[in-house]
Amino acid sequence: MVGGSVAFIGLSLGILACLPPHNNVLKANFDCTELGMTKDQVEKIFGPPATRFPDPDGWAFWESSDGSGVLIEFEKDCVVRKDFKMHDVPVLERILALLPKSLR
Repeated sequence: MVGGSVAFIGLSLGILACLPPHNNVLKANFDCTELGMTKDQVEKIFGPPATRFPDPDGWAFWESSDGSGVLIEFEKDCVVRKDFKMHDVPVLERILALLPKSLR
């Protein structure tokens, strides 16, 4: 009975780890941003950033639940540079990280 429960939990975690993130920081949304867009336009796509650096004309960072992230630099309220970082940890490692240490 315990073995079946552990298998079910492992399968459930595996499926959840493979699902796309449930927020707006996705590659498709990143591709919609363009140089020259205002902060308001970018925030309509991504929502408020997870981190905004102190300088109002500086960098803002958004991170998805899978660890991918978007970094955008603003000057005079306009996008001047943007970067997307894809989460590069293999799915199996992400699943194992979700399991209790005793099951790894």
